[in-house]
Amino acid sequence: MANRRDMPGGAHSGRHSAPDAQAPQSGRRPGASAQPASHDAGADVSAEAVTQRAHRRRKNRRVSNILLVIGIGLLVLAGLGFGYIWYQYHEGKTHYATIQETSGVTEGAVRQVASSSDASDTLDVNWDALRAINSDLVGWIAIPDTVVNYPVVQTTDNSRYLTEAFDSSSGIYGAVFMDCDSKADLSDFHTVIYGHHLRNGQMFACLANYTDQSYFDEHPTIIYATPQATHRLTVIGAYAEQANDDMRTTTFSSAQSRTAYVQEQLGKCSAKADVQPSQVTHLFSLITCSYNTNDERTVVLCYEQGPVAAPARASVAATG
Repeated sequence: MANRRDMPGGAHSGRHSAPDAQAPQSGRRPGASAQPASHDAGADVSAEAVTQRAHRRRKNRRVSNILLVIGIGLLVLAGLGFGYIWYQYHEGKTHYATIQETSGVTEGAVRQVASSSDASDTLDVNWDALRAINSDLVGWIAIPDTVVNYPVVQTTDNSRYLTEAFDSSSGIYGAVFMDCDSKADLSDFHTVIYGHHLRNGQMFACLANYTDQSYFDEHPTIIYATPQATHRLTVIGAYAEQANDDMRTTTFSSAQSRTAYVQEQLGKCSAKADVQPSQVTHLFSLITCSYNTNDERTVVLCYEQGPVAAPARASVAATG
């Protein structure tokens, strides 16, 4: 038997060839060396996704915080706006309560004059005290069993007293004022008087109720006083329509044109009394906003039953 050492590729050759046939020295199977590279790439992608999600969350938090701040700011502004409006309503109501006290005109006095069968009963107004506050004073208007109990002013335009109160302060109440084209001495045929329709029911707000026949029937009399006389006005109609210049017509060419105007106005009324247009020798129109539609006005029509001359002012006004 041949010696093992003499064989081609014997033990010596085999010992040196063994390492060439072995798997990688790390002990991994062929191909296993690619796994760490694939794992590292997946880890990178995952880390990037986490970073992006974190960035989005931070961005969303910033947007949410900004929206929260804006929302809080809007609520604060709304609160301030509401507070300012409430303050103006409060100030206006307080102001006119003081004016009414200064005038000496009470609700009881208004009811007494309106319901009295004595034609000599007049509304006692402290004109001097009121003129000391505002020299534009021309009269006093009151409606029994309503909040209407206010001084009436007049100036050269119909805009000033929309935002200026009787004491010349600015505010949403404004003042009750006579149209600049009406004659303060009531020597013309048509006297037009304006007042705001306030959401708290003050000033001329109650006039909007006159388009309802039942309310109309329950409040038939309006008092308009001047330093010279007290005028008891009978309500003859009420309507609401878009604002227009026809409401404030004060110039008429003849008695026939005046009668035709009254007839036209009564024809618009949703509530009215049984009266002939020819009976109206002096027409009063009280005008306010109605809020039924944009720029709509409520018009309450009255005519004068006959003035009562004002007596010399007494030292003590009628009490209510």
